Amino acid sequence: MSFLVATDLSENSRGALRFAADVARRTSGELVVMHVVDIAASDNSWRILVEAPDELERSAVLQAREDLEAFFEAAVEPALRPERVRFTVELGNPIDQILDVAEALQPSLVVAGTRGASRLQELLLGSTANRLVRQSSSPVALIPPSQHHGEIRTIVAPMDFSDASLESLRFGAALARRHGAALRIMHAFVLPELSALQTSVANVSIQLQQVSAGKAQQIKEYCSVVDLEGIDHTITILQEPPHLAIVDFARDEKADVICMGSHGRRGWARFFLGNTAERVLNHTPCAVITVRHIAKG
Repeated sequence: MSFLVATDLSENSRGALRFAADVARRTSGELVVMHVVDIAASDNSWRILVEAPDELERSAVLQAREDLEAFFEAAVEPALRPERVRFTVELGNPIDQILDVAEALQPSLVVAGTRGASRLQELLLGSTANRLVRQSSSPVALIPPSQHHGEIRTIVAPMDFSDASLESLRFGAALARRHGAALRIMHAFVLPELSALQTSVANVSIQLQQVSAGKAQQIKEYCSVVDLEGIDHTITILQEPPHLAIVDFARDEKADVICMGSHGRRGWARFFLGNTAERVLNHTPCAVITVRHIAKG
């Protein structure tokens, strides 16, 4: 079992580094810590004009390797470190390199922070988040700066009845079993718009009860295909827009991780795209693990 964590050496990425190190330690896995040097985009891009390419790349990698090891030593206290840690420095576009290393390594989890060095260099918002979540064949954990450890006691698993959310439920159940964590399965929905003749309190209340009952049966059947035996788990149904319900529910449950599919149905299909992703990642109280469904055949 291995875990890949990417860091840009910023203060905001310390949470991701600590989370990945602690999870690797708790599962006796190997931690691979990577940093990508994009010479053309760095403050030292002027050196391209005065140094030979080979010399420039060699010196950049050596310096980055030294900085990376020092950053790890400063960011991760000894008690959180796994026995096996290795460091790698790559040259090029950060996301391209993260995806290439992840493809070669096939880690159990790819870990990165939700924030980079500045607003102009945020690693995981907008199109960059879209690429990492969509293209990584391994589950991706997005860690807010406030995350200080990898202890997993409570996992929130949002469901929307898609293949992607079923995949994420299986992953969440396995994670809960491995860590002895509680699994809180939830589904959120919004009632369809009603006509003027249907907007009485009584009609809305009846419709809400009917829809909730149907959803409860549906999610019970949906979850029956996943082995939840021996796991402390509950199922909650909420009448609220999904992106709001997930954050509120995770906060109320004091969740350590939100585990969900990266592609869902309708309103959830774009959960990790554009403005919705930015809103949720800006307000999530904990780590978010996305699990991509890869169709067979």
